[in-house]
Amino acid sequence: MNFSAKIKINNIDYDCHAKDSELVITNSDIDFWKEREKIGWSDILNEWIEILSDDEFDIDSNGRKKYLMLLSYEFSGKGVLRLHIISCIDLLERNDSEKSNNLIKHITIRSKVVDMFYWTDKTQIEIKEICTSTLNSEQGCSKELKHGFELGGKKINLYFSPVAIRKQKYLAANVFEGVDIVVVLNVECAEGLTANETLDLCNCIKAFLSFVSNSREVVLEEILININHYTKWKESLANYPNGKMFISQETNRNDEITNIIPYSYIKENISNILGEIANMEINFISLFQYDKNVISSVDVMNICATFESQFGKTFPEVYEFDNKTFKETKEIITNIIEQLKIQPIFDCKILSKFVRYNNDSKNTGSLKFRLNYALKAFEEMDIYKNNKKLNYWEFYIKRIGGENYKEMPKRMYNARNPLSHGGIPKDRQALTDTILLRAIVYMLILKKADVIDENIIKCIKALFCS
Repeated sequence: MNFSAKIKINNIDYDCHAKDSELVITNSDIDFWKEREKIGWSDILNEWIEILSDDEFDIDSNGRKKYLMLLSYEFSGKGVLRLHIISCIDLLERNDSEKSNNLIKHITIRSKVVDMFYWTDKTQIEIKEICTSTLNSEQGCSKELKHGFELGGKKINLYFSPVAIRKQKYLAANVFEGVDIVVVLNVECAEGLTANETLDLCNCIKAFLSFVSNSREVVLEEILININHYTKWKESLANYPNGKMFISQETNRNDEITNIIPYSYIKENISNILGEIANMEINFISLFQYDKNVISSVDVMNICATFESQFGKTFPEVYEFDNKTFKETKEIITNIIEQLKIQPIFDCKILSKFVRYNNDSKNTGSLKFRLNYALKAFEEMDIYKNNKKLNYWEFYIKRIGGENYKEMPKRMYNARNPLSHGGIPKDRQALTDTILLRAIVYMLILKKADVIDENIIKCIKALFCS
């Protein structure tokens, strides 16, 4: 993204230039910091603003470029105001275009992670068949299963399309007879989306791709709005503005992603997973390893927080019973303490009651109890559990968590408590236990999305045992 235009602030035009993720507003006669209240530039922050560039008139389409931007503050001083571009939608608006806030009907996304997700488990023979059907298709692509979910009350449909592109260079997942075969992610909304809803949708898709790749570093390399260069589009969107969308993202590290859940393992449940993401039921902030090269105490705290959050969503009946039992036990202990204040001489019956309920309080309502419950559910997914000679799933659990993985709940509980009070865990194996606990969290999320145990095992193996 690189262009110059005029931006209007409180009905006054200023020169501005956008490059990459920065918008620079210049005027050598103004100190933008000292005169910030007079200029009122804070009014254009964190709200979508429109920049219509008169000098970018397109004769062929009888229209001109319109930029919708979402900005945040970076720096201001003498002659310059620098703003961070959170997102920018670059639209070609024709003179006969529809005039509405809900103009975005279709989004096409390309990313190497999308390629990996769709192709990972396919053989060369399957790829050749897809390429052949794609090239012969009237649509120009192979339209697959649609995955529907709701975001902000609007119905969204999403589907993946293998697309054949002749003589076009791209980081394609596969090449067949001189033709690049990539996968585009198509997203449709019949009601139409605003700029803000479109940004939320793209972030939702980024979160989904992060989930299937167990990585926070996913980048959407291209986002097309109301246009699809890669298919023979039959539905006309000519009456709507079209163009590209820019989202401020970290440096592209898609090439560093090596493990991914294949599309075929979860294709029947993608709608449910996207629904969980849209409803903010997955704690993405703490789900992934903080630094992929080093496991630290931060990861212990993060994954424990994510686990406790997800446990209550996947096993609500256990979580509610657990909490209720803990509260009841706590109340009984409090009553006994109050009774001892009145009658300080220890009565054997009262003392035995206190010991019993105190032990109950340690065994319920705690992280350790929930970890043990979840680990047992993790072990019981074994599809060969009726044949004790195979030990199929236990073999892979040990690959993830080590020979003494059954002690993980105790180690994590003993590590998390001192960390939450500024201490250091005594058992350093708790650091590597974060990998097993992360795998268990994935199980919890996939169970909530109604993925069958056999496919959950495949997903866990794909991410943690490759």
